[in-house]
Amino acid sequence: MAADGEVVTRIGPYELLELLGEGGMGQVYLARSPDARLVALKVIRPEHTETPDFRARFQREIAAAQRVNGFRTPPLLDADAQGVPPWLATAYVPAPTLHEVVRDFGVLAEPALRALGAGLAEALAAIHGAGLVHRDLKPGNVLIAAEGPQVIDFGISRAVDGSGGTQITRTGAAVGTPGYLAPEQLTAGHTAGAPADVFSLGCVLVHAATSAHPFGAGQTPAVLYRVVHEPPQLEGVPAALAPLLAACLDKDPSRRPTVPQLLEALGPIDSGALVVPALQRQLTERRQYAERMLSAPPVPVASLPTSTLAPSSVPVPAQAHAPGPGPAPAPAPGPDRRRVLRMAAAGGGAALLAVGGGVAYALNTGWGDRLLGTLGIHANSGPTVSTGPAPLWQQPASVSNTAALQLLGDVLVCWDDSKAQAFHSATGAPAWTGKINAPPSSFNPAMSWLGVTGSLLLGTVNTDTLRLAALDAGGRQLYCSPVVPSNGATIDRLEASAGGVALLSGLDTTLTFTLVAVELASGRVLWSSTTVSDKRKVVSDGTRFLLYDSGTVSALDARTGRQLWAVPNLLAAGPSLNLTASTGVLLVGDTKMIALNPATGARLWTALDAPEGIETTWVVGSKVIVSSGDSSLFALDLQTGRQLWHSTPTVEYFGLGGTTGPAMVVDADLIAAPMSSSGGVSVFNTSDGSTRWSRSSGPGTQSWTLALSGSTLYTASSTTISAFRGLS
Repeated sequence: MAADGEVVTRIGPYELLELLGEGGMGQVYLARSPDARLVALKVIRPEHTETPDFRARFQREIAAAQRVNGFRTPPLLDADAQGVPPWLATAYVPAPTLHEVVRDFGVLAEPALRALGAGLAEALAAIHGAGLVHRDLKPGNVLIAAEGPQVIDFGISRAVDGSGGTQITRTGAAVGTPGYLAPEQLTAGHTAGAPADVFSLGCVLVHAATSAHPFGAGQTPAVLYRVVHEPPQLEGVPAALAPLLAACLDKDPSRRPTVPQLLEALGPIDSGALVVPALQRQLTERRQYAERMLSAPPVPVASLPTSTLAPSSVPVPAQAHAPGPGPAPAPAPGPDRRRVLRMAAAGGGAALLAVGGGVAYALNTGWGDRLLGTLGIHANSGPTVSTGPAPLWQQPASVSNTAALQLLGDVLVCWDDSKAQAFHSATGAPAWTGKINAPPSSFNPAMSWLGVTGSLLLGTVNTDTLRLAALDAGGRQLYCSPVVPSNGATIDRLEASAGGVALLSGLDTTLTFTLVAVELASGRVLWSSTTVSDKRKVVSDGTRFLLYDSGTVSALDARTGRQLWAVPNLLAAGPSLNLTASTGVLLVGDTKMIALNPATGARLWTALDAPEGIETTWVVGSKVIVSSGDSSLFALDLQTGRQLWHSTPTVEYFGLGGTTGPAMVVDADLIAAPMSSSGGVSVFNTSDGSTRWSRSSGPGTQSWTLALSGSTLYTASSTTISAFRGLS
């Protein structure tokens, strides 16, 4: 076994290529087999091997998982329960999770929902047929591949014996993720068998149809109470599917449909209904990246940490720890914080419901049932939330669900790929409509708007050559300059700007990601370069560009593209990896937050424990505002990383938007976020995370787009642009 601090490039016969994720159970690497196949290699943390009989139980569960034989589940290829450390390898699927698909491309239409549901039912049929119960089916454990959905993270710590639901692994702990656990997993005297997976499948389909959960958002105990005692919320679910999903979510396991009945009800699988054009492009990019990684050199990574078991009669999960040097994550907050600690990362291990300082409590004991009953008294308590002020003004407008909103001088610009409209920010009166005047061409030119940066609105027009155009706050065109880089890449995104330079991105003729730097004053191309990974992120601190690419964080000179510094293997390129910069600080986060000096790359501090991932980060004065994947809000001290407050709002909000950028907007006093399942907005205070007001436009309406300037909040629904006094 490698000593602490020693780096390794191989575990078992597999070469390590990239850290994909990590959690309490272990780390997950993209790795290469001796026969040049890519695998997802799950490496178990050493402290778990200190548990009596762990290796024997792990070996039995590996054997059970290897019996799963279905084309909707990536096969378990290899494992070593006696290894130091133990590990297992599954086939690597280069595809996004359902969570990412809904987040980036929106909710699914009925044909896609039927294809998804039928595919998940096929996967469950294979899992149940092997004597397993999944017990943690959720959007993050469903991959949307070109050939249809794939279910991951099955079998390990969830094998059952012939009695129909007895867990082989540690007893007395509720395994799964709050909001996707079936009622029988939360109450005493009940086993959780195949019907529990059907309940979770129903929750997953409601999320895919509405981007919300059928039992609402808010604090974990309140959500669990509603799972056990209240009916599901199915607003926004297609009418033809609502009865079936309601049956899946029945409190009584015996009344839920069986997996064969689900397959019959959902019909044949049309995988094409799931793969929209934007997703197809992402799948192509991921596949090409995987092909490049087949010939990539192995990456040295820090060895696994030694045991961190606390002296206690109940095991305490270890905190996630990134590879490489630097301080350990900050200690978990005290017993007032309730959260989920995922004991698995990207497909291996179990998730334990955690309360207080990380201790796994037995929610399927009499104590757990009494806790839920007690919490029921308080689940819906608290002051009534205001619906907010009347609008300062409203203006009719046609707004697509991919639109963005931003102030440009004294006008408010609303744009998507194909059109840009400006409104006077004080009154809402229309100001101008964006138009690019391009030289004559041999075909009808196609315009595409990229967004606002500084005092300019940028767009491209594809005539006989690709050109970049800039409009000022009055809608006047300043230039329309050729912007074709040397590799012939197209341009479809504005990444960041620094020192009078805008960094644009697109794909070249081989579908490789390309960065193109242009001078904002003239539109002249200064430099271009390609990136390795489809998971790249680019931000600016106003002076330089800061890039995350394939595990490495680096700084680039804005005018030359020269690399100023680089820090390899800082964090895994997980689905929620977040990069934010401000004067004097670069923040990199996935399940924790690392602050770097943007001038040197030196680590300043490490803080936070957000097992469900960091979705959005903002720097406001001396605070860092963070939205995490479990609907929590945090504020950290910018200089030290010390947690200032933590809030779990009881009102609904959505922290991360699609390709146009973060959905949340933050200013000195306010945090505003669109609702996740309908049109509307929730507004919070930056002082303590408390809810100021919340307004909904009703179920099934298009999500709102937001902009915030001082105390004025601007919103765009599908039909109306509005302004509100946010502090009211």
